[in-house]
Amino acid sequence: MIVVAEYLALLNLILAVFNMLPGFPLDGGRLFRALVWRQTGDLTMATRWAAQGGKVLGYVLIVLGAIQALMGAVVGGLWLVFIGWFLRTTAAMSFEQHMLSGALGGIRAQQVMTSDPRTVPPEISMADFVERRLLREPHQGFPVVDAGRVLGLITLDHARGTPREKWADTTVAEAMTPAARLIVTPASTLTEVLETMSGAGSNRILVLDDGRLVGVISASDVSRWIQKAQLIGGVGRGMAPVA
Repeated sequence: MIVVAEYLALLNLILAVFNMLPGFPLDGGRLFRALVWRQTGDLTMATRWAAQGGKVLGYVLIVLGAIQALMGAVVGGLWLVFIGWFLRTTAAMSFEQHMLSGALGGIRAQQVMTSDPRTVPPEISMADFVERRLLREPHQGFPVVDAGRVLGLITLDHARGTPREKWADTTVAEAMTPAARLIVTPASTLTEVLETMSGAGSNRILVLDDGRLVGVISASDVSRWIQKAQLIGGVGRGMAPVA
């Protein structure tokens, strides 16, 4: 029993020491990033250095694991290789996410949204919505507006989620997602847009300016913008926001 306790204590000590190594995303890497950031005032530089430390540490573990496997400890060696590969990959992804987040934070909803979107009234049935809008127009989602007041959003997913035999008796207002969960402003950052989409579980959100509908943003809009920005070198290189 004492031997087992000593072994577990040693294992925990090794894990604690490993976790404090200066490689992102380990705790030691995060601490190292914080120290560099404090000294330089440059978060991107600090993140780059910490991520580079994580990648170097990952490569070291891969080499040690390969050597250990060649010396006969195959299982232990393969585990080290796997841990090293995981650490190296996660470090690289962490830096890419930091750069993407920084780029998205400078982009506003008004730059990505589809302006003056087509709307539907709340009283029409789901059957009319499918027949007159979904099947005749290229869009898969429409704001629900009544006398200028934005009530919600109705989409293809709502139609799929409503039994076909109930389409004639179900109004758009009954099936829609309420607007309160889907609202951003034209000045909202793209990061906030994605957070709103995630929180609402929706791939479309509404852009309102003082209560007035000015646009709609879909996940496809965001994806297309990121792809275009990457092609021209914007994302990851600090693309300047539009005032």
